[in-house]
Amino acid sequence: MYGAILGDIIGSPYEFRHCIKTKNFPLFSERSRFTDDTVMTIAVASALLKSGKDAELNTIRANVREEMQKWGRRYPQAGYGGAFRRWLAEENPQPYNSFGNGSAMRVSAAGWLYDSLERTVEVARATAEVTHNHPEGIKGAEAVAAAIYLARTGKSKEEIKAYIVKTFGYDLSRTCDEIRPTYFPRATCQETVPEAITAFLEGRDFEDVIRTAVSLGGDSDTLTAIAVSIAEAFYGMPEELEEECRKRIPSEMADYCEAVARNDFHIERQQVAYPENNFETLKCNVPIRIDSRIENHKRWQLFVNDYYWVLHIDGYYEFYYNPTYFLGKISEDQMPGRVISRISRACAYFDSRHIKKDRKMEPVVTNVNFSKIADEAVVGNHFCILGQHCLTANKMIYFNTDYESNGYSLYDADEKWLESTLNVAYSSLCMTKTHHHIKSIWELGCFRGIDTCGIRVKSFEEK
Repeated sequence: MYGAILGDIIGSPYEFRHCIKTKNFPLFSERSRFTDDTVMTIAVASALLKSGKDAELNTIRANVREEMQKWGRRYPQAGYGGAFRRWLAEENPQPYNSFGNGSAMRVSAAGWLYDSLERTVEVARATAEVTHNHPEGIKGAEAVAAAIYLARTGKSKEEIKAYIVKTFGYDLSRTCDEIRPTYFPRATCQETVPEAITAFLEGRDFEDVIRTAVSLGGDSDTLTAIAVSIAEAFYGMPEELEEECRKRIPSEMADYCEAVARNDFHIERQQVAYPENNFETLKCNVPIRIDSRIENHKRWQLFVNDYYWVLHIDGYYEFYYNPTYFLGKISEDQMPGRVISRISRACAYFDSRHIKKDRKMEPVVTNVNFSKIADEAVVGNHFCILGQHCLTANKMIYFNTDYESNGYSLYDADEKWLESTLNVAYSSLCMTKTHHHIKSIWELGCFRGIDTCGIRVKSFEEK
């Protein structure tokens, strides 16, 4: 399933008005990032794994609705269309007769998880129907999932093409050279799926499929996501590109890609229920200040994430939300090594050596616009008081007195800066870019897919 995400990331800089009509371009640039295509691909995978291999279609539809809303709200800045953004916000979301290409770009997990073509197609249909219940929207999802299934079960390109043409009626007679000159931004299934499948059919190898798909132009992240999802099933993915893809997505997303590859329908069941900390109650309590916790301790470690902070102190890992609300703590001997590894990779890092009360911190002046970072961050917290702005995003901590200026002070782990950040954070209203409603530590991405059976979460007072 990494193929769909890789195609989304590589195609993202070139969509719509940025489209190019050449195969000669860098696969990755500073503008390469995952978009709504990736978020919804993960959401559908999560829903199918949660449902189980033999689930009723109504169960699948209900779980797809639930997971798409959950993941969409978790990553609200991923670039959703207007109608779908409204669907994400509804309490009782209903299909809206869409034939946009969103149903096709998010369906790849269905192509990987099932043992027959018939089951693959009916599940793909169910994933589409919750939003894209127009016949063209349904057909697009079915065709892509079917192509992935056929590719991974050893069918030739000629056999895949024949099945798609016969079953779905798509015109696959044009070459990419014929499509390219007059193909401009399209966001419908009927004007994206045939072109994506054609790019796969014409590509000479895995990378050539990527370059061919991007070169067509249009909604290039979605078109490339579809084409490369089929190419992965047909060719396999080069190890270096899979690794590059993993580096560019949160670990919680990578876990689902790996679960789909393993056909692991148990990943969701590994999240065991313990008495949850109630976030609504926590908001009414006096916040626990991290700076007060570390004041009289000689040894501690602090990991700063986009929306959760972890303090390693007194033999425990303490979890904080945003970062003023305590969620719970886990003793060192119960913390899974994979969780510690994920936290280390995903967070900026500070320890007791970094804080000196008498030390003056010198900023690093950059020429990157602060507001641009804030707007482009998929998740992150923005604190502001008395004209001082602080942003935690992308494993970095940014600090500036002028939100719109092009020169601002940037602090990261190497700058060993924390005290000013905490002062700003605790003296102001915490404004998160994400719509997180965290009720327990199990909802944090670092625990995704981890067997938490037997782990005891303690309150702040417990020893």
